[in-house]
Amino acid sequence: MMIQVLRGRQTLRLIAGILLSFAMIWRVAGGAAGAAEIERPEHYGIRLPIPMNLPATIDANKAAYTTSLQVVPLELWVTEEGLVDSVATPVDSLVRYVDYLRSYLSTCKFLPAKMDGEPSACYLPARATFRHQVRMPQFHFPVDSAGGVPDRQLYFEAIEANGVTMTLPHVVRFPSVFFDEERFDTAEAVYPFALFRVKLDAGGRPGEREVVRSSVGTFTEQLRSALMYAEYQPLVLDGEVDTSTLFVMVSFLPHQNYPTAEWRREMADTVSLYHRLMVRCFPDTVGLLSEPLTRHYPPEWFALSGPHTLQRGRMGVSVSIDTSGGARFSLPGQWTQEIRAAVGLLSEKFQMYPALDYRGEPVLYEGEGLLGFEGSALIRTRFLWLP
Repeated sequence: MMIQVLRGRQTLRLIAGILLSFAMIWRVAGGAAGAAEIERPEHYGIRLPIPMNLPATIDANKAAYTTSLQVVPLELWVTEEGLVDSVATPVDSLVRYVDYLRSYLSTCKFLPAKMDGEPSACYLPARATFRHQVRMPQFHFPVDSAGGVPDRQLYFEAIEANGVTMTLPHVVRFPSVFFDEERFDTAEAVYPFALFRVKLDAGGRPGEREVVRSSVGTFTEQLRSALMYAEYQPLVLDGEVDTSTLFVMVSFLPHQNYPTAEWRREMADTVSLYHRLMVRCFPDTVGLLSEPLTRHYPPEWFALSGPHTLQRGRMGVSVSIDTSGGARFSLPGQWTQEIRAAVGLLSEKFQMYPALDYRGEPVLYEGEGLLGFEGSALIRTRFLWLP
């Protein structure tokens, strides 16, 4: 069935399953010529390219040098045949990484974009993450090889870059709310939250506020009422405001003070991560409902048990978070035995809230992070998917 989420010059459409589940279902179906084509989301008549053939190794004389972790924004031009015609980066200081990748990307094959149903050349923003002593970077594209959307923000950047000028609807301000902290069960893998479907008029005024999913019991109606007094940014499409539907997730995270302070979209980085993530907005159901969240406090630091004296430095790591929130860190390259032992201990002790799909179910998540060793038992943690 079709979920019509945003209205405008062209209707935003998404092929999905049952409305209440918001489960994104991607099917592989054989075409008329017998070739399989992966279904992918379509917005404003645009279906973005999908990586189909990425060689496993990179042919280069030496690795692009980085001492820890470097994320390189990329600008690709993918032809209607699915070939990469040009590669650039908007950051002048990172051009050497693009020079390193240019030959490799020219050998990659994509399922080409479609514009209004026809194969088309396409501008494709992407990212490459380089880690110390690792020759092959990790690539991030708006749509992955299975037709899913791993990064909602990157996806909509790509849609806008291909001729759609828009400001997506979102919450600007959300009033203070109360929550009974005794309801927190530290043994639960998933924190309490409520997901709403809110209809906005062209002036950004809320109308119908439907409860999609909630685990906060009687506090659900308090939140539903608060949505009426929140401030919203309406949809702006090609310079014109329009009606829209917005999904709003309100989370009750640990280490918050209740009643909460007023939530605002524009908040300083010094504001607690848990408060910044209390209210999250989704223009539709592409991607995940929630990426993994750090469970301990403060979220930027983790203290190893026992005496440790670790050399100062920082390094990029791969992180795998299972459905119970257990995080396993993978450290490539050559490091001291002490560092490897500390990372191993981190994998045993570190706990997160797992990623969630639109059914509210935990799912496995793979990502990248940065560990900073401060010369003591403290390890500074930063995960690239968190603000």
